[in-house]
This record gives sequence, C-alpha cells and structure tokens, in this order.
Amino acid sequence: MRTILLTVIIILSSYSPALSDVTFEGTNNEIVILTGFIETEELDEMLEVMKAKNPSQMILDSYGGNVRSAGRLAQYIYDNDISTYVSEIAVCKSACVILFLAGKKRLCEGELGVHQGYLPKDEENEKVKIKYALEAIQKVIGEEIELLNSFNTPPFVYPYMLKNIEIYNFSKEEIAKINTVKSLDEM
Repeated sequence: MRTILLTVIIILSSYSPALSDVTFEGTNNEIVILTGFIETEELDEMLEVMKAKNPSQMILDSYGGNVRSAGRLAQYIYDNDISTYVSEIAVCKSACVILFLAGKKRLCEGELGVHQGYLPKDEENEKVKIKYALEAIQKVIGEEIELLNSFNTPPFVYPYMLKNIEIYNFSKEEIAKINTVKSLDEM
C-alpha cells in the first residue's frame, strides 16, 4: 500500500490541472486522488463514481474551490469512513481543508491553509445589498462550523478560518494537532 501511495505522489508532483481531477489507484480502487480545484459542476458525477468504486482513502492536492461542494463531498468522506492524506509535496488549502478534516483518520505531511469565507462568485459585485451579504456570509459560516464540529475539528482551527483574509498556513506543530494518525501505516 505504501508503495502505491509513493508512486501516486511522484506522479502528482508533476501534474496540476485547473479543475478538479479524480483518479483511482490500487488493486481495488481503494485510493481516490483529488487534484485541482473543487467545482460545483463536477460534484454529482464525482460522488457517483466514488459510490461505485467505494474508496477507503483520499489523497488531496488542491488549493480549494467551492465551499458548498466541498461540504457535500466532505460529508460523503466522513459518512463513508474515507481517510484523508496530504503528502509532503502537496497542498490542501481553503475549501480543500474541509475535505481533509472529514477524514476520521487524517494525516497531513504537506501544507494546510485556511482563510475567511467569501461571497460566491455570482454574488461578488458592488450592487449586493450589505444586509444580504452579511446574512449570506453568516449562514455559510454557521453551516461550515456545524459541519466541522461533526468532524471533531480541533477548536483552535476556527479563529484562523475567521480572521485571516489571506491564507493562514498552519505550522508543523499545529498540523500535528489536527492529524488523527502519525503515519501512513496507521491509515
């Protein structure tokens, strides 16, 4: 299993698509690899393929994407006991962190970073009423915290998600507190 993971990691290090790309590895497709951005348009198809292949581990290398799509995928990860892994050469930032935290067994050896929420792209314009904007942001934050609480997210993660406009990269010590396992052998 470790050999398969290392081979996959080497392949991933030379590949970074614009949209999310999902591939499966292992003799029984037990490893799903998600690279690129998490997009709404692809989510239903991605979930159908995952349901059919039934992976037990997800390798992540993503700068994030749509938070609502990440929330739906994260719930699937959590409900199906899929472990999550970020290799030493990979990144998991923004909405990708929601996926990572959904793993009951999770291990990050790479970069993990969070930031404040933004209005969805279709609502990003100067004509948006402030009241609506505040309501929308508060609703998304509330839903995200509720979801992350169900994943037993360490409470120290939340302030970084709420107060940082730019990406806050967790230190190795902080990542160690977020991980639920210490090595791939425990996954």
